[in-house]
Amino acid sequence: MRPAIRSGDRVVIGPIDGQVLRIDDIVVWSQRRRVVIHRVVALLGNELRTRGDANAYDDEWVSRRAVIGRVVRSEPQPLGLLRVLFRRLAPHGRRLLETLGKS
Repeated sequence: MRPAIRSGDRVVIGPIDGQVLRIDDIVVWSQRRRVVIHRVVALLGNELRTRGDANAYDDEWVSRRAVIGRVVRSEPQPLGLLRVLFRRLAPHGRRLLETLGKS
């Protein structure tokens, strides 16, 4: 979702609770065991289409029932990107942390 939300940012999610979804809202939805945070680009009845800001193509149509909430704000976290990188590098990240800790 760069540039609106960067890897490692803390995202605050608010409920939808019958509120109207609008194009350009950033929503959180879940489908097939994955959670997605993308911007609404189209609405049609009880379905919506989203796209990540850095993506060239829209996601498939998503049921409104799959929407968990709306992004209220994102908060940059100074060490958030490092945490993301270390998680992706695990177990190599743990070894790197151990090595850095011994220096």
